Amino acid sequence: MQDTPKHIIQKQREIIHAKSPDERFMIGVEAINFGRMMVESSIRLTGRQRRIRDNGAYYSQSRITFPQLPCSMISKPL
Repeated sequence: MQDTPKHIIQKQREIIHAKSPDERFMIGVEAINFGRMMVESSIRLTGRQRRIRDNGAYYSQSRITFPQLPCSMISKPL
């Protein structure tokens, strides 16, 4: 999916290419380390823990209001 306007992409390229090769290299290293951290943190979760996390993230964005229930009642069936 490419929804970024062309003039913004061009501006991003100008900013990146204005940096030294060492700075660009470090940006790449940081991006790879961040990706690795995200993957490793998700792998450590059990299937049940992952479902709880995913449902929590989904429903926290929801406009639907739910009654306040204890977490144990919500996560037990998962």
